[in-house]
Amino acid sequence: MQEKLPKMNQLVALQSVVQTGSINAAAKTLGMSQPAVSRTIRELEETLQVQLLVRGAEGVRLTEAGKSFAANCSLILQSLRRAQAQSLALGGKCETRVSIGVSPITARSILVPALSSLGREFPECEFHVEAGPIERHLPQLRDGTLDFAIGNAEAKLSGGDLALEPLFECPFFFVCARGSAYESARSLSELSGARWWITGEHRVMERKSSAFRALAKGQSLSTRSNTVGIQMVLRHGYLALLSTVQIRHFRDQMSIIPIRDVSVTGRYVAVRLKDMPMTSSAERLLALMHREADAYCWKL
Repeated sequence: MQEKLPKMNQLVALQSVVQTGSINAAAKTLGMSQPAVSRTIRELEETLQVQLLVRGAEGVRLTEAGKSFAANCSLILQSLRRAQAQSLALGGKCETRVSIGVSPITARSILVPALSSLGREFPECEFHVEAGPIERHLPQLRDGTLDFAIGNAEAKLSGGDLALEPLFECPFFFVCARGSAYESARSLSELSGARWWITGEHRVMERKSSAFRALAKGQSLSTRSNTVGIQMVLRHGYLALLSTVQIRHFRDQMSIIPIRDVSVTGRYVAVRLKDMPMTSSAERLLALMHREADAYCWKL
């Protein structure tokens, strides 16, 4: 007997319900009626012979089987889209979209020239960029939404499904505003009691260094906003652990604190799924980012 498999429209309907959180919202997104979406999901459940959704007054939620199938459903759809993109490329046509996640340091240094070069090579290609710490990109990477992501190799990147490719190394320094009393500090102990802007590298440093972890810290600010963090350093006496990329833009207003008992280097990697081949345009973008990383001056 021929095996009965789910249909494409059923997978798309389920993915839309998961993404929007309700059958009604999915229907609006797909341009379908609510009964049509409900019928499509029921047909999918009949095909699989398992309940995927629990319907209630507050909307729908996935069963355990539904969660498992929805994760695979997303990967299946992304694989099909990438297969289509590769077929277009082999036929002389361009893939229409490249989606990546990048760290703030990458966004401020090598991303823009790499995208500019790719845009000239693939004029019809669209770019989608998510900026933030690598941990935030992993779910999107695993469900196939992102082609690849770039982040700190010291972040929590566990999982045998991930392939890591070294991209660049960037020095980090402790900084304060010009004229701060901390300008003359030479050891971590002299920073005791200081107020801190808690950056991603700060958290990595705390995991790596017991001395830094044990340092007594005053008031702290946790924000991904570079604008807010920098102003707290320059105007309100906070300290921070910043990359040379960030420091370079404020070199005339900041001082590097010459701590002698610790040095910090951020190692950044490109992360992708091992079993998910990249499209030719995504591969080319990664190659261009390697080129830009090799040419960029990471030192001050």
